[in-house]
Amino acid sequence: MPQLKIDIKKEFSKPIVYQELDYKPIELNDFLDVTVKGAYDSVPEINYPLVTILEIQNTENSKFTDNNGEHVSDLSYQIESLSRDTTQLQATESAMLMGKVINNLLTGQKYKLSRVGTPAIAPLPDDKNIIRYIQTYSCSIDLDTNTIYARS
Repeated sequence: MPQLKIDIKKEFSKPIVYQELDYKPIELNDFLDVTVKGAYDSVPEINYPLVTILEIQNTENSKFTDNNGEHVSDLSYQIESLSRDTTQLQATESAMLMGKVINNLLTGQKYKLSRVGTPAIAPLPDDKNIIRYIQTYSCSIDLDTNTIYARS
């Protein structure tokens, strides 16, 4: 998971170009200081925008294909993008945009993860000004070659 945190942080290290419908694109700098942490990592202070990563499944299985055994681990992650209103976007738009950036990374060439289900969006129970955008991803990793296989 350490590399995943680094890669997500890197995606937000540059301004994000955002365009809504036929409006002129705007460059957003509100995500440059995003915090990316594991769900159980402690941080001195919670700041927003925030991305949390929770490994929700990691099971080893044996799969057999054409009499050749593959030793794999099934992995699933829950990624939460949390945001308040930014200088240019409302909290819901901001959290959804963060989710889109993360989705592009995780379903792209490097990670090849499959998103599971439809993302959920809801305010934090303690603070209705903070919106959570929750996505779940899964894959299988060949433990011998470290090859990632997307699950369908």
